[in-house]
Amino acid sequence: MVEDAADTLLIRGQRLADAARGDPVGTCGAAQALLAQARAAHDDDAVVQALRALAECHRGVLDLRRAAPLLDEAVRLAGRARLDEAQGEALAARGALRHEQGRTRAAARDLDRAAALLRGHGTPAAAEVDLQRAALAHNAGRLHEASARYTALLRRPDLAPVVRTRAANNLGLVQSRLGRHASAVAWLERASRAAVHVGDAYVASVAASRAWATVQAGRLAEGVGRFDEAARLWEKAGMPLGELYAEHADALADLRLLPEAYERARAAVAALEAAEVPLLAAEARLRLARLALATGRATAAEAVARDTVAELRDQRRPDWVARADVVAVRARLAAGTAGARDRVVALRAAAALRRSGALTEAAEAYLVAGRVAAADGDRDAAVHDLARAADTAPRGPVLARAPARAARALVASLGGDDAALVRACRAGLADLARHRDSLPSTELRALAAGHGAELAALGLGALVRTGTPTQVLRWMERTRANALAATARGDEAGEATEAGEVDLVALHEVQVAVAAARSRGRVVPPALLVRQRSLEERVRGRAWVAGNGARTRPGEPGVTRVREALAGRVLVEYDVLDGDLVAVVLEQRGSRLVRLGPLDEVEPVLDDLRVTLRALPTAVPAMGEVLGGLVHRSVGRLRDLVVAPLDLPVGTAAAGVVVVPVGALQRAPWSALVDGPVSVAPSAALWWRTAVPATGAPDVPGPTVLVAGPGLAAAPAEVAVLADVHPGATVLVPPDSTSSAVRRALDGAGLAHLACHGEVRADNPQFSSLRLSDGDLTVHELEGRSHVPRRIVLAACDVGAGVVHPGNELLGFVGTLLARGARGIVASTTLVADAHVLPFVRSLHAGLAAGLPVAEALHGARQVLDPDDPRTLGAWAAFTAYGAG
Repeated sequence: MVEDAADTLLIRGQRLADAARGDPVGTCGAAQALLAQARAAHDDDAVVQALRALAECHRGVLDLRRAAPLLDEAVRLAGRARLDEAQGEALAARGALRHEQGRTRAAARDLDRAAALLRGHGTPAAAEVDLQRAALAHNAGRLHEASARYTALLRRPDLAPVVRTRAANNLGLVQSRLGRHASAVAWLERASRAAVHVGDAYVASVAASRAWATVQAGRLAEGVGRFDEAARLWEKAGMPLGELYAEHADALADLRLLPEAYERARAAVAALEAAEVPLLAAEARLRLARLALATGRATAAEAVARDTVAELRDQRRPDWVARADVVAVRARLAAGTAGARDRVVALRAAAALRRSGALTEAAEAYLVAGRVAAADGDRDAAVHDLARAADTAPRGPVLARAPARAARALVASLGGDDAALVRACRAGLADLARHRDSLPSTELRALAAGHGAELAALGLGALVRTGTPTQVLRWMERTRANALAATARGDEAGEATEAGEVDLVALHEVQVAVAAARSRGRVVPPALLVRQRSLEERVRGRAWVAGNGARTRPGEPGVTRVREALAGRVLVEYDVLDGDLVAVVLEQRGSRLVRLGPLDEVEPVLDDLRVTLRALPTAVPAMGEVLGGLVHRSVGRLRDLVVAPLDLPVGTAAAGVVVVPVGALQRAPWSALVDGPVSVAPSAALWWRTAVPATGAPDVPGPTVLVAGPGLAAAPAEVAVLADVHPGATVLVPPDSTSSAVRRALDGAGLAHLACHGEVRADNPQFSSLRLSDGDLTVHELEGRSHVPRRIVLAACDVGAGVVHPGNELLGFVGTLLARGARGIVASTTLVADAHVLPFVRSLHAGLAAGLPVAEALHGARQVLDPDDPRTLGAWAAFTAYGAG
C-alpha cells in the first residue's frame, strides 16, 4: 500500500522526533525542512511532529530558549486541532524541558495532562511520561521512589530504545547515589548497549554516567580516564560540555586536584547559565561552592551556597537544598561565624539526606553538626551528632567511609580518650593508605594524603600528650612522604605510549621556542604558552589514568634500624601541632621530644631570607654588603628558633645530623644552620633507604656524567674543570646536551653533575624542569626512568626546593630522584651566582670522587666559601645535601 503525502509527512515527523534525541545536531536540518513542508501542506499533525522534532534538536544541545516556544506552539496547535495523542506527546516533551528549566510544578502539570490524553492510546509516549515522572522524583531526591519507577518501566517488553536507554542510565545513577555500586555498573552497562541503537548523543551521555558512577564507586583514576573518553564522545556528538564539566569536577575534587576541579566547575556554571538550564546550573553552582570552600574561599562559598539554596527551593528539590545548607554551614564554620542555629540547619539537612538515601552526604551533615556543637562548647551535643555520623556513613569506597572515620576520632578527642583517638586515627589512615596506594601516579598519591591531614594531626596531638618520643616519631613517619615511598617500590617506568612520546617531543619543541624568546628579551607569544600548557596537561593527564600502579610497599625500617644506620649521627624530625613546631631528636642512646614554638615566628624569617638570597646575585657591591648582613641576621634567627632549642650534645654536629623538615622548613638553609655535615630527607624511612641499599642492589659506581645546559656562560667551563676531577667522564655541552642524550647518559651513571637553568613549578610540580639544549628535562620524565644516578649534583637554581602538599607530601626533583634510587643529592634552594662558585664545585667533586657521602663532601666544600663575601654567600647558604650516599 502506498502512503499518501500527508501520511508520509506525519511518519517522517515522528521518526525525526525520535532520531533527534540520539543525533540532535545531525537531525536539525531535516527537522527544519520538514517543518516548512508541513506548514506549506497545512498538515497540523505533521506540523506538531516537526515542531517536536526541531525542539528535541535544540534541547539536545541545551538550547532551551529556542526549544521552549516550539513546544508551546506544538501543544497549542495540537489542542486546537483536537489531536489528543499528538498533544500528549508534545506535553510530555514540554514537561521534560520545563523540568530542565527547574519549573518542576509546571513540568508535573504537563505530565499529568499528557498522561490523561495518552491513556488508552498504547503510544510509546506513555512510557515517556512515566520516565519523566521517575526523573522528577530522581531530581527531587526521592531516590527510592525513582528507583522503583525506573525499575517498573524497564520491566516493560515493548519500550522504545531511547526510553530504555534513558531509564537504565538514570537507574544506574540512582543506584550509585544509594551506594549500590555493583547494581549501578550493571544498569549502566545495559544502558551503554542500548544507546548504540539510539545515537551518538546517548552513547556520549551514558559514557559520562559510567565515568561518574566509576568515581562514586571509589575507582577514581579509572573514572577520570572514562571522563576523558566521554569528552571525546560529547564533542563527536556536537553536544555542549557544561553538564560533563560539572560531573568531571566531582572526580577531580575526589582526587584533590582542586584547582583543576574548580576551573571545571566554573566552566560548567558559565556554560549552563548561558544556556539557561537552571536545573543543572544550580547543581554546578553548588559544586563550585564546595570547591571554593576546599580551596580556602569560605566567604565566597557561603555566598554561592546561600544563593543556590533559594533557587533549589523554587525547584522543589529538598535533598539538594539540604546539600546546599550543609555547604553554607561548613563555610560559616571555616570562617568562625557558625552558631547554635547552624547545628539545627545541619541536623535538618542530615535528616532530609538520610530520607533520600544519600547516606554519605547525610553522614557528612551529622559530622558538620557535631563540629558546630563542639565549636560552640556543647560537648554532649557534639558527641551525639558525631555518633550519628559514624552510624550513618555507609560501607563502601574509602571516601564514603571518611565521615565515619573522622567522627569516631572526634568523639574520642572530645572524651579525652587519647588511646581510642590514636586507634581511630590509625584505622582511618590505614584506610586512606590502601586508597592512596591504588592510585597510578606519584602526584595523585601525594595529593590523596590531604584526605588524612586532620586524622594525622589529631593522632599526633594525642601521642605528644601521652606517648613516648619514639611513638611520636613513628607517627610522624606514618604521615609523610608516602607518595615517594610508593614510587620507590620498584621499577615503575613502564612503556611510554606512542601518543605520549609524540606529546613529549612536541612539548620539548615548544619549550625551546619559549626559552629562545625569553633569552632574546622578547614577549613569549600567548599562543605558544597556551600550547605549552595544553601539552603539559595532556602528558600529566595520561599519568593520572595510565601510570603504573603501586607495588608492594617495602617494610618500614623501624626506629632501631634507623638508629643503627645513623652510626653516631643524630636524626631530627619536625612536625607542626596546633600551629607550633615540635621535633623528635633521635640519638644513639635515646630520643627526646622538643617543643620549639609557633611556626608563625619561623615562616616570616624564611620568607625574608629567601627574598634576600634571590637579590644577592645581581646586587651591586655596596648593596651586597647590606644584603649579606640581612642574610646572616636571618640565618642566626632561624638557628635560634629551630636548632638551638634542640640542645644537641657537644660533638653531635661534628658527627653529622639528619634532618627531616616539615612544610616551609623544606626551604631552610640547613647547611648554614648546623655546624657540621647535615643531610636532609623527606622522611626518616626514605633517608634509611639511601643509607642501606636494597639487598642485592649493585654498589659498583657507574660512569660520571657532566652536563652543561644552555644560557649559562659559566657552565661549559664548570664541567671542563670537573672533567679533570673525573677522568673519563661523559661530558655534554650545548648543543649536544639534548634531553634525549642526557636521559641516555644518566641511565646507570654513578655520579651526575647538571649545570643548568632550573625552574620549580608551584602550579604543576611534576613539570619543574632543568633547561637542556632542546627543551626541558622534567620531574615527570625522571619519574619514568628505570635508573637514575647513584649521586647527583643539581647545580641549578631553586630545584632543591620542592612543592609541599597537605599531608606532608613533597613533590619535586629531590624527592623524585631519591624515590627512584638516588642515594645522595646536592642541590640549591635558591638563586646562586654561578660565576663565583667554581672553587666550591671543584672541592665538592673532589670529596665525592674520594668516596665521601654527599653531606660530608658538601660540608668540606663549604669551607672554601667566604660567608662574608656577598658573591659566595648565596652558595654558602643555599646548597643542601639530601640522602646518605
